[in-house]
Amino acid sequence: MTTYSNESSQIRRTFSNSWINAVMVAVNRDEQMSRRSLNFHADMHLSFGSIEYALKIQNGQIVNVEEYIGLTKPWDFSLRATEAIWMELLHSTPSPRRHSIFALMKSGDMRIEGNMKLFMQHVWPIIRIIELMRITQEEDINGKD
Repeated sequence: MTTYSNESSQIRRTFSNSWINAVMVAVNRDEQMSRRSLNFHADMHLSFGSIEYALKIQNGQIVNVEEYIGLTKPWDFSLRATEAIWMELLHSTPSPRRHSIFALMKSGDMRIEGNMKLFMQHVWPIIRIIELMRITQEEDINGKD
């Protein structure tokens, strides 16, 4: 049985600066992203409960990641959920209705806000970024190959 402090420690480690920077490296090295998202330009906000980041994306590459503090930076669209919901989504085999941002949005557990036209135009690279988050988290938990 997982204790609350171990779970809290896992959440802090998963959504840490080093983890989000590892996600940036994974996205920027990903062949699928480089081939299929050349015209993807956006400022993306991610909220993992109390932990928030702003990602600047140009030509499908994450060129900057920084902690988001309040209303300091405008964003084009935002994905918001609690830490626990993100942990479920990023699990190596997510449960039914926890497997995609759209399933979570339908259940009310995730909010997608902002420029929905831009979001939907680039939904594939956004989903790929989440897949790479999942892979990066699993590598962190299990140790890199």
